[in-house]
This record gives sequence, structure tokens and C-alpha cells, in this order.
Amino acid sequence: MIMDVITTHLGADFDAFASMLAAKKLYPEALIAFPGSPEKGLRDFFVVSALYALDITPATEIDLSKVTRLIIVDTRQRDRVGIFQEILDNPNVQVIIYDHHPPSPKDIQTNHATITKTGACTTLMTELLKEKGIPLTPDEATIMMLGIYEDTGSLSFVSTTPRDFLAAAYLLEQGASLSVVSDLLIKEMSTEQILLLHDLIRSTTHHRIHGTDVYIATASSDRYVGDMAVVVHKLRDLENYNVLFVLISMEDRVYLVARSRLEHVHVGDIARHFGGGGHPSAASATLKGMTLAEAKEALLKVLYDMIPPELVAETVMSSPPILIHEKALIKDAQTLMTRYNINGLVVVDEKEEIVGILTRQTVEKAIYHGLERNEVSQLMTTEFYSVGPKDPFEKVQRLIIGENQRLLPVIEGGKPKGIITRTDVMRIFRERVGEKVKEGALPTLSQPARQKQIRKLMEERLPAHIYEFLKKAGEIGDEMGIQVYGVGGFVRDLLLRRETFDIDIVVEGDAVAFAERLAVLTNGVSKKHRKFKTANLKLPEGFHVDIASARLEYYDRPAALPTVTHSSLKLDLFRRDFTINTLAVHLNPNSFGQLIDFFGAQEDLRERRIRVLNNLSFVEDPTRILRAIRFEQRFGFRLGKHTLNLMKHAIQSGFLDLLSGKRIFNELVLIFEEEDPVAVLRRMDELGVLRAIHPKLVINDRIINILRLVGETLAWYHLLFQRQKIDPWVVYLFALTDYTHPDVLEQVMERFKVPRKYRLKWLDERREGMIRLGQLKKKLKSGKCPPSCVYEKLSPLHINTILFMLAKADSRAVKREISAYVTEYSKVKITLKGDDLKSLGIPQGPVYQEIFQALLKLRLDGKITSREDEIAWVVKHVKDGKLKFRG
Repeated sequence: MIMDVITTHLGADFDAFASMLAAKKLYPEALIAFPGSPEKGLRDFFVVSALYALDITPATEIDLSKVTRLIIVDTRQRDRVGIFQEILDNPNVQVIIYDHHPPSPKDIQTNHATITKTGACTTLMTELLKEKGIPLTPDEATIMMLGIYEDTGSLSFVSTTPRDFLAAAYLLEQGASLSVVSDLLIKEMSTEQILLLHDLIRSTTHHRIHGTDVYIATASSDRYVGDMAVVVHKLRDLENYNVLFVLISMEDRVYLVARSRLEHVHVGDIARHFGGGGHPSAASATLKGMTLAEAKEALLKVLYDMIPPELVAETVMSSPPILIHEKALIKDAQTLMTRYNINGLVVVDEKEEIVGILTRQTVEKAIYHGLERNEVSQLMTTEFYSVGPKDPFEKVQRLIIGENQRLLPVIEGGKPKGIITRTDVMRIFRERVGEKVKEGALPTLSQPARQKQIRKLMEERLPAHIYEFLKKAGEIGDEMGIQVYGVGGFVRDLLLRRETFDIDIVVEGDAVAFAERLAVLTNGVSKKHRKFKTANLKLPEGFHVDIASARLEYYDRPAALPTVTHSSLKLDLFRRDFTINTLAVHLNPNSFGQLIDFFGAQEDLRERRIRVLNNLSFVEDPTRILRAIRFEQRFGFRLGKHTLNLMKHAIQSGFLDLLSGKRIFNELVLIFEEEDPVAVLRRMDELGVLRAIHPKLVINDRIINILRLVGETLAWYHLLFQRQKIDPWVVYLFALTDYTHPDVLEQVMERFKVPRKYRLKWLDERREGMIRLGQLKKKLKSGKCPPSCVYEKLSPLHINTILFMLAKADSRAVKREISAYVTEYSKVKITLKGDDLKSLGIPQGPVYQEIFQALLKLRLDGKITSREDEIAWVVKHVKDGKLKFRG
């Protein structure tokens, strides 16, 4: 016979009870049993809230010898589960634990433990129910919300995590009543509690322990006063204490209740020293065999031992900082770094005021690219955080680790007083946790990934066939033993809620073998590029997927194409152009939909900001200048201040000159395919990019006007859903160079390395288009240009040229007729074929073409409208000698 029992810790609170309720949903056949009496607040709840009553079995009525599975929630300490401690070591009893408390020496040892770092155990249980799709009634959701709110101080304790907020939001969706939660948590104090609070207020003493303000309150009572936590909360809130310890002597023992709002004062660890436990922000313990005075003395001793000295910036910094002038050369910076064996310099101006910071990584890369004679100001980081000497270490930690800034200047009175490095912060970590923390080789690479689940977003935003394909890709990854990720623009656009069907996949393994396997199972066709460790997969639904091995790229010289080597996902993402393109989503089944953000891309998306990943990004690949502007305008973002400075220096230093014309041309084609290329071109002109590409490429009001007209014309054409394919970039290029002298236009085409045969074709086509536009205008003005005349002028031209003519036309009549040609005249066809003429007794020959041209002209001008009309006309006019035979 199988018997499952769900239990929790002694003195169960709402979090424990809510977790038990959730466990009952997971194990519906299990009995619920408290190991001892719950705390008074929970007992009172059972008395007045029969609506929420569960079938609870007294622990004393359970035959422990028949228990086969013990499910423990909200604790894992063996001395806190009452009588159930007797069966913990029974090999025939499977022990399953769900807990959120930190580890302790008294923890139960089991292979079936789910431990999470959340503010409440109920949060973990809520996540499990949501994941398994187990529904909740509004009453159940309310109880579980009580558990979260009680253990997180209504989501206000420092131990509260984002997962607690998400769990609370989910429970609210399930019908949890916040008004009921509020009524149950906000309790009126009894007369005994009010008297106790009065004594605590009068007895509170202040202690400054290693720079931290600690308050200790003491009181005595002849009889037991319940709900001490309510009294302690009231005292803390009344006086706004960040760290509060309360000692209350009742009956034959002293009760310790502790609350902390400071990260470095972990009251759970302090309570454990006295045999109790709890969270970093809330804990309790019971002290036996001590008087109140002895308990306070013992507590103070522990506090001095366990509260670390307060750290501020000036106690951590290196001083004085090594300074370098902004006009100094990169080679000078290298000399200073070598001389003083340091990894960063503070850059100052003439007034010795800080204007930037420079890292060894940037200096070494610059020298590798031959930039040792460039000024420091061209490559320094100009967007940076700083702190004052008295700023707390928590702020230093947040800026260096959280904001990923390797060097942090300490400034006093506008002058640099010291410098704090990532190494300094790691040293403090080692001292605090007693273990070595490995520092990353690069500032951005040492930052851990920020993760969140976006599976639901993927399911909502992606077409069903793409969503299922991604799931299949992850499953194949598991079969092959490799990790699979969706990366780059696909993930970026997903978070921006933009439509995207360009899927890029990165695998930590052999991309070619993976693509071959995926092609077989999806009926796709793969095209392999073994040199670049990539493959392209075309699927039956018509969309393409690019697949690559995680790789690292390095540049042998500025503007060169990259050399590719195998790497990890993190290094693969680090090689990309901008932070917003470094997002990845895990596709393997166990973590499908897990968003991975190593480099702060989510924050940049929220701030609508374009940011490069390193100071030499535009030097190594100047095409990123054009891409940055293109993304900036496409998304309505802005270039980050530092990124903009780096871009300007790269342009001024002539790095665009090093790019091949073909690479520039390819980027321009992509720009012309944007929704608003005019905005991109204006920004390029503003930053001097067009002039850097070719000095004669300029933007003025006339060019802007024709570019906008081209945009309107192309938008009109797209709305027609015509079958004839156009090349928007050709039409825009015609517009951009509309007022350019033919000789200069030839030079521009040469700069773009356009093959000569295409160059001559485009130039001739545009020239012919402008001639015919003038002729058409003249004919229409004379009133002697029926539809057949318009057709004659336009039919020899490519649709790209015709659309440019439509944009250029300054006469309504001309615009009307060109529009009519595109929508009507170009579709007019005659029905007679050569065989028809032959059947009419007309010998084959050049006259056939003359007849067809004549019939088309008549059709266009509305003089004939049917096949019968065509036959009648041919019979009549050929026999009448209007069209003469040759031979």
C-alpha cells in the first residue's frame, strides 16, 4: 500500500500552508499533516475561514511505518519536521523536498530536492503548477497569494525576487483576491501586543557595528504573547529601521525576531547561529538557558563577528590614479600601462578633469591594427559611470558588475581621486565568500547572462510552422548532444514585437552535420559552406534558415573580412556588431524559450539605444557605421553617446576609405530597401558618411525631394501587388545621383565596383528614360498622345526606370499617363497568334510583326475590343492592301 504525506516545518506560517496546498495539487492522493501546531495567525485563519478548509490529518493519527513517500515544503532542516524526523533515514521512504531557504548543516539529504532562491516557497510551487497547466480556483489562488505576501512583506523585503512578482501576477490572473489578502495580513494588535510594543520602543538601543546602524529592542512578559512578528513589523515600520533585532523574554526562554533591509546583514545566518533560521531579510530563533541581558550580550558578540565592515569607494580604490592626457598617443598609453602594470587609465583634459577611460584591451587591439599613433581621445570610452569617495560598495558593485564597466573612476570636486577595477571588486567577493572568483578575460565576456522565459511570446508571435520548426531543431540538438539557439535579429525583432521570418540558428557543435540532419527530418534542402562552418536550409513552407557553428571572428587588419574559428555561444555573440543583436533563445526542449542576454541587450532595447560591444568595432569593420545608422532609423532608436563618438572618430580617420566598393554597395542596397531610406541617407549626410564614401555624394533639398517622391512612388507600386519585380535600390540610386554629372556618376559607380556592363546599362537606361520623359511631356502637352503613344515611349524601358520617371514627372498629365501605363496599358494584349494569321491565308514574314503592332495600337486606343474585331480588321485591311506583303 502506498501512502504519501505532505508536511512542512514546525510553527507553520501562511507560506508553508500555501505550499502544502500546492503540493496537494501535485500529489492529489497525499495526506496533509502539520508536524506540530501552526503559528497563531494561521490557527486564527482556520477558525474564521472555513471556506478555505482542507482535509488535514493530525500527525499523531498517521502510522509512520506505512508512509512510503514524504513531501516536505518550505524547509529542509531535519530538526524542524517534528515526528516525521523518525522516518527520514528509512530507505523505504522517498523524501521529496520543495524549499527556498539557504543551505544549513542540518539539511535533509535526498536526491529529490527542488531548491530555488525566491522570497517565498509558494513562488516555486506556483511556477510548478503553471508549468504543468494545473488550474487553480480563486480561493486556492488567494491562499497562495497570502503565502507570497506574508513571506516577502507584500513584495517589499530585500529577499524578494522578480519571480515572486511574476508568481503573484499569475495568481492574480487566476482570481486571487487582494482585498482578502490585505484583510488577513493587516491585523489589529491586542492589548498585550500594544503594551509589548510600548516596552520595545522605550528599550531600543542603537549600535554602530562596522559602519552599519543596528537597533536592538528588548522586553519581558510574564506570559506568552502571540504573533510577535506583527509587533516587530510595527516597530520597524514606525521607526524605519533598516536592521532590527528584538529579544523578548517570555516564560523560560528568550525569543529572537530579526528583520533586515540591507544585503550585507543576513539575519537568517545570524539566527542560525542561535539554532534558528529564516531568510536574509526575516528570521527568528529561540534561546534557552539565558537571561535577557545574557542573550543581548551574546547577540552583540555574534553581530560584531558576522556583520562585515562597511565598504565605501575610497576604501576599495587605488590612489592616486594614473592619468593620461586626451591628446596623448595610444603608444604612450601602452608605455604607461606596462610601466605601472595596470589595465586601465583615466583620461583627462587640460584642466585635469576626467573626459574618458581607456582599457588595456582597447590599447592592445588598436596597436594590433596599427593605430599606435592615433590620439587617445579617438578610442577612449566617453560614456562611463563614476562614484564619489563615500559612495557605498553596493553602488560600486552594481556599476562594475551590473553595468559592466571595467574601470570606475572615483571623483571628488570634479577631479579624479582614485580608480576601482573589476579585480578590486573580485577581491572583495573572495574575502566575503571565502572562495576564488575567476575574472573574465574581457569586460563584456565576464558578465553572466541575464535570462528570462519567452516561450509564450514565441508561441503568440511566431507563425505556427516556424514555432514547430524551432521546437524540432531543439529536439534534434538533444539527439545529437549539442546546444541549439535562435540568435540575433530574429530574437531582437521578437522582443520588439516586429514581424520577422529571417531565422538564424547557432549550434555549439557541427552546424553542417546539424543542418543535414534537420533537412532530412523537415523535408528541407540544405546548402553547406564548410569553410565558414555554416549552412542554409530551405524549407517546404518557403522560408530560409541560416545555421552556423558558434564561432569567433578576428580581423587581420582594419576593414578586412573576418577569419573564422570555432567558439562558444558567448564568444559567438560577442563578435556581433551591436548589443541589440546579441540576444539568443535556447531551443533545446528542457530550456526551450529561455532568453539569454550576456551584454545588456534588453536594457538597450528598452532605452531604444544602439551600442557597440568594443571601442574598435568601427575600426575592425567600418560597414558597421552604415548598419548602425540603418538600425537607428529603422527602429527609431538613437546612437549611444560613446558609440557616436567612436563612429565620428572612425569616419574622420578615413576607415571607410579602406572598405571595398562592393561591401559599401551591398550596404547601400540594404539601406535602399528600408522602409524609410531617406531618413538613413540624411543621417549619413549629417555624420559625413556620404562624403567619406565619395566627396560628390551630397544631400540637398532637391535630392531629398526626389528621394521622398521615389519613396511614395514605390509605396504606391507595392500596393498594386504587381507581378513584375522591381529593384528599389536602383530607383533610389537614380534619385540620389539625379543631379550628378555623368562623369562623376561614372566615378561613383567605379567606387562601388559595379561591373562595367551593368554600369553602362544603368547609365544608358537612366539617360534614355529622361529623354523619353521629356518627349512624353511634350506630346501630352500637344494633345496628340493617345495610350498607344504612351505605350510606345515606355514599353522599351525597365520598370525601375519607369517608376523613377513617374517620381520625376512634374506634370499631373504625365504622372497620370505613366500611372495608367503601369496599371493598364502594359497589361493590354492581343489575342491573335501567328497560327491565326496563317489560317487566314497570310504567308509568314515580317508583316506578322507589323500586324501585331497595329492590332496592339488599336487595342490600346480602344478602336477594337475583341478577338472578332481583330480578325475582322486583319481580313479587311490586309486584303484591301493597307498592309503589303514582302515576297
